[in-house]
Amino acid sequence: MRGLWDRVMGPGTTRAENLGTMLAALLAATAVGIDTHVRLGVGGLAWVVATAIAFDIGAGVWVLATPAARRWYHREGMGWLQALAFPAGHVHPFVVAALFAGAPWRWAGFLYGAIVLATAAVRVAPRPLRNSTALLASAVIIAVAAALGPDAPAWLAPTLTLKLVAAHAVPDIPALAAAPQE
Repeated sequence: MRGLWDRVMGPGTTRAENLGTMLAALLAATAVGIDTHVRLGVGGLAWVVATAIAFDIGAGVWVLATPAARRWYHREGMGWLQALAFPAGHVHPFVVAALFAGAPWRWAGFLYGAIVLATAAVRVAPRPLRNSTALLASAVIIAVAAALGPDAPAWLAPTLTLKLVAAHAVPDIPALAAAPQE
């Protein structure tokens, strides 16, 4: 089991990283579960799937921003195929479009494609500008997704974009430059 955990989280995770992962997953699943049932009036299979997706995304937003995950997912030998396969494997927008009447297919297609393209953009950006590229791309994706799917579940576009673009696509957090001397 530890080997599987290391392959998802990254080897060498700390107790705090592991605790944060579980807390983030539970908070996201709870929030989406309540929102889906109370505000959207959805139950049954759609509710179960939405809650499971939220669990995955909530954990992922946290995990993929940790030092252990950044070392693991951006280690030597990880090329273009691996960099794009991870976000490409996240077909969550299409699952949500199939289950929720308010989530149009054009919204799902845009969200999916934009996240994969943003990952590529971050990868080709100069290293000092990758974090800025990821954040700008995330803001644009979230805004356009809101316009394309105003009746889609409001939580998916921002959280999936944070997980895959702002957290996963960026290989490291740039060190703060020394403050200018006065």
